[in-house]
Amino acid sequence: MNYQKILKDISIEILGTFLFVSVLITQKNPIIIGLALIILIFIAEFLGVKEPGVHFNPIVSIIILLENQYKWHDAFKFIISQIIGGLLAWKVWSNYNFIKKF
Repeated sequence: MNYQKILKDISIEILGTFLFVSVLITQKNPIIIGLALIILIFIAEFLGVKEPGVHFNPIVSIIILLENQYKWHDAFKFIISQIIGGLLAWKVWSNYNFIKKF
């Protein structure tokens, strides 16, 4: 088992999800949100994330799991990482007025 690769995948997924959810929370312009997702995916690919890639979204990971492109343990690590990244973003931005509307 390659623990270095696992740690790298988890770190990129947490950081990417954190950044993407931060953009979702702070921006209302769908063009900026879309560009942010594209930029994050390019950065992740540049950092060496290979197949099956990054998703920053647990639903996408579940769909890929159901299509048998993931093994259960891979899907689990990505989904947990995405939830952690999203919760961290929510926690960081909850101190500001961006989330008061929720």
